[in-house]
Amino acid sequence: MLSCVVYEGRVQFRGRHLDDKLELSPIQQELFNNKEINEIFPEYYLLKVNNFDDDTKDGLDEWMYFLKNSEIKEEFSAQGLTEAKDRLREEYLSEEESAVYKRYLQDRQYETSIISTTKAAAELEGRKKEKRDIAIAMKQAGSELEFIAQITGLSLREVELLIKDC
Repeated sequence: MLSCVVYEGRVQFRGRHLDDKLELSPIQQELFNNKEINEIFPEYYLLKVNNFDDDTKDGLDEWMYFLKNSEIKEEFSAQGLTEAKDRLREEYLSEEESAVYKRYLQDRQYETSIISTTKAAAELEGRKKEKRDIAIAMKQAGSELEFIAQITGLSLREVELLIKDC
């Protein structure tokens, strides 16, 4: 399933009492050389970096890859990435900056590990619950405990305890 990774937001002002949209007056349009308010105020972009699939097709994708992976590939050519690559080079870092950077990488690795472990534990618990639900349904349908254990992969003792608690 394709998931959006870049969201764009534009400023729009609405009246609190009349819910009317604030527009530029003709004088303001001439002064700012713009027709719409959102052409004057900043645009906002929210990047869901973790949803990025690492497939780079353009400069924005290259930046997304960099933000997600803390790596800039040699073939990347997006504006500003060369400068970012130079700034990332560890040999240019002071001892203090290098220590901070290494700590950042360790923290990132730890965070990724925690997220991965949490997801795996949740999936395992979900599978166990599904097996227990199947076992209960099979018992209610009249299946023998040994057959339930064989089908669900639960031990006979687990099935006995589960059925006893119901």
